[in-house]
Amino acid sequence: MGLFNGLMGSFGYVRNSNGSNWYSVTKNNTTYLNGKDKLDLAINHSTLSSVISIRADYLSKAKFYIEDDNGEKDFNHESLQWLKNPNPHQSGEDFLIQYEWFLCAYGWLYQRPYLSSIKDGVNQIYNLNPSQIQFPNKMGDSLILTKSDKKKYYDKEFSYKDIENDKSIRFSDVIPYFDVTSGISNTETSAVTSPSRIDSIIKEASNVSLASDAENIVIETNGREMIFSDQTGAALGGSLPLLDGDRKTIKDTLNKPLSRGSRTLTPSKKLGWVNMSVKLGDLGLNQSRETNSNIISQRYQVPNEIYKAFTTGATFENQKEAQVGFVQNTMQPRADNLAASWTSSFGDVNRPFKASYDHLPSMQILEAKRAEKALKITTSMRNLVQAGLTEADAREFMSNMGIQFEK
Repeated sequence: MGLFNGLMGSFGYVRNSNGSNWYSVTKNNTTYLNGKDKLDLAINHSTLSSVISIRADYLSKAKFYIEDDNGEKDFNHESLQWLKNPNPHQSGEDFLIQYEWFLCAYGWLYQRPYLSSIKDGVNQIYNLNPSQIQFPNKMGDSLILTKSDKKKYYDKEFSYKDIENDKSIRFSDVIPYFDVTSGISNTETSAVTSPSRIDSIIKEASNVSLASDAENIVIETNGREMIFSDQTGAALGGSLPLLDGDRKTIKDTLNKPLSRGSRTLTPSKKLGWVNMSVKLGDLGLNQSRETNSNIISQRYQVPNEIYKAFTTGATFENQKEAQVGFVQNTMQPRADNLAASWTSSFGDVNRPFKASYDHLPSMQILEAKRAEKALKITTSMRNLVQAGLTEADAREFMSNMGIQFEK
């Protein structure tokens, strides 16, 4: 086994002293040596499933629009009709949820748009599952210096396994997305892939699972007890064994469903009793699981207030503020990246796709704060003008006081 572990260790296999195992990723950054796909790992892991579900749910709430000539948001613009049903299998919400799951689990993904024509725009679009992509054996140099180099690099094809058939797809025909960023891993595919966040928290994810397994084992000890003869032998000083009749009576009595008088025993000799249940609180499993879960949720930029509300259903005093920060700093950039990529691939640069979260109840906090700020500014301006300052002097005075005017 030592030779086997040493050989497998060079591939990222680790066998822990307690007999557990964990695995690093193989060449294409999607599959573990034991065949455990990262997406399967995330779906079946309590914490990973929760944090990715939160992100996917928030992304699916984004509303995409085109600004009209008056600067108004047109959510029903004809160039956005494809998003209602991006392909025969998905609604727009399903498409966005799948996108976030793929990107969070694998670290990168490609979208494949199919255009009906340059004029009519996209007809169908799919999120390609990264685990079904097989890159060329030779990607070539990623340092692109000329247009010819770029064309040569992105005209290469990769193989995509689609249930029964393998399809060849050119890199130039897909829209790439990277969760972390491309170009920071030491692989031939570094320029067209990105590391997965799962790689950085694999031990924490393992700790959560081990703590849950241990808790399950501990709970199974509840109600276990040991009953023995408490009578000491005269010659040897040791406890005498239970008589066969007493042993059978004890087993039959204690294994029956509890009812009035059903646990009454009348043994022929004095008995001893020991509670064999393990005290769950003494092991600190809940604290361990919570600590590791917090690390995972922070790695995916999900605020503690939102994660706990999702897992426990509880509400927190600053939950709305946490939602505002989460949307502004995490999910809005994600949606903006989608919109910008669609515009670059098949949209109109003069009428770019944009994303909005203004419709969410939690985002109304911002609107209320803006209104309150505007009221204070206009009131201050009015008071200064009434005191004899010109509007220009009043603006300069307020600017010097650190009050910024917004359009």
